[in-house]
Amino acid sequence: MKVKTFLKDNLNKILFFCILCTGILVRVCGLGSLPGGLNQDEAFAGYEALSLLRYGTDSSGHHMPVYLNAWGSGMNALNTYLMMPFIALFGAHAWVIRIPQCLTACFSLWVIYLLLKKAGDSKLALTGMFYMAICPWHIMLSRWGLESNLAPGFLLFGLYFFMLGTEKSKFYMLSALFYGLSLYSYATIWPILPVILLLQTVYLIYMKKIRPDRYTGISVLIMAVLAAPLVLFLLVNKGYLEPVETSFFSIPKLTVMRDSEISFSHIPDNFKNMIRILYQQDDGLYWNTTQEFGLYYKGGTFLAAVGMIISFFRLIKNIKARKFDLFDLTIPTFIGGFIIGCLIRVNVNRFNIIHLSMIIFIAVGLKTILEQLSSVYRYSFHAAAAVYIIVFACFINFYTTTYKNQISIYFQDGLAEAVEAAEDISGGQKPICVDRCFYYPKIMFFSQLPVAEYTETVEYSNYPNAFLDVNKCGPFYFGNYEFNPNFVYIVSSERISDIPAGEWEVIECKSALVAYVP
Repeated sequence: MKVKTFLKDNLNKILFFCILCTGILVRVCGLGSLPGGLNQDEAFAGYEALSLLRYGTDSSGHHMPVYLNAWGSGMNALNTYLMMPFIALFGAHAWVIRIPQCLTACFSLWVIYLLLKKAGDSKLALTGMFYMAICPWHIMLSRWGLESNLAPGFLLFGLYFFMLGTEKSKFYMLSALFYGLSLYSYATIWPILPVILLLQTVYLIYMKKIRPDRYTGISVLIMAVLAAPLVLFLLVNKGYLEPVETSFFSIPKLTVMRDSEISFSHIPDNFKNMIRILYQQDDGLYWNTTQEFGLYYKGGTFLAAVGMIISFFRLIKNIKARKFDLFDLTIPTFIGGFIIGCLIRVNVNRFNIIHLSMIIFIAVGLKTILEQLSSVYRYSFHAAAAVYIIVFACFINFYTTTYKNQISIYFQDGLAEAVEAAEDISGGQKPICVDRCFYYPKIMFFSQLPVAEYTETVEYSNYPNAFLDVNKCGPFYFGNYEFNPNFVYIVSSERISDIPAGEWEVIECKSALVAYVP
């Protein structure tokens, strides 16, 4: 009887703990091997972190740049800087450079619970946390280090502290910190974050909930300080200022400024593309989503549509009645994601902030529907939870088997071992020829090529270009060369039949082969 009473009195705490632990486990376990290999973007971010940590400059020779030159058209810098302390502690490994994204995703589970509890109630908070914990989009996002995918987490943290700031204005400072840092996670939100903040602020002014004081002043200052280097970055890359180099940071001029993607003339086509992705829950990129389970499971888009309608009607009703509701502050983030989807041609990760809103809408829609059903069937929530647990178990089985095998091909699992073997065989005496199918940042990261050697020896095949390609750097030559016994080769496993017979030795490393003559 005591056990039954304890469970009843502490049910919410037990559910919170179980959901949080499950969510963390599925995001942390096997982080270095699932997905196997590395994506080229996370490899480049990892190489930049390693270079900055060891040598003080990135691959373009800039000291602590506010935005990385990377491919030639730039890369967001926050993820790279967050990797640095972990690389210092644990070394440069795949699982290490994925830690910032994984930690951000794990903290997001806790924060979305706190946010929805603050803006709604415990039942909504548990529903939202549960859905995020089992959501395919969020699980897949958390397990590899695409730098732009930090944005949803940092915007979530900023939004939560913004809500707290409506009660105690000192929390606006933390909100400003996370909102300001989000600018360094994803350049696409640079024009969108001001819109989000403006909508939130106008709402508070209209509801007479904003109280200017020293904390709000400090918060504005924090945002200004964090945004200022990026404003200077834009001025430098628009030709109004010269590049800036200081002992604390640098503002580089990119090889190519990729700012033509935003287009007002393509809004109808971009809108159709966005709706298609949200409806089909698939953008054709296997590292973002799968056809089998989608972004939020089948039926998730319907639940989000229900939740969206409810949320917007609630917002309109509150505005008419001038009734302040913390939940209304979640709407501007959705509007920001919607604007991104209209202005550029998106894939899943290019308007990643909208998926945060979709999960919140799903929680609202699911909770509302189940509450209505509860009047007919009292165990509606239990039945829905059971169904989703089964679907979640099916997804995890798929993710750790079929998906693992396929994504390891995309991410070229085994290349790290191939690079290590090739370097051992070469001994610094033979050049190493690498198939073009292997992106050069992966080779740079796996070999831990000193940045000075890279900058002194790199030869580009297409300079200047928004996406630079390399012919040579250090001992590595990139191209599909004919086999010569004076070279060591790293080739795709699909080329095994091209390797000459006889004296040639072959080391098989999953997606890569090392071929050489002893």
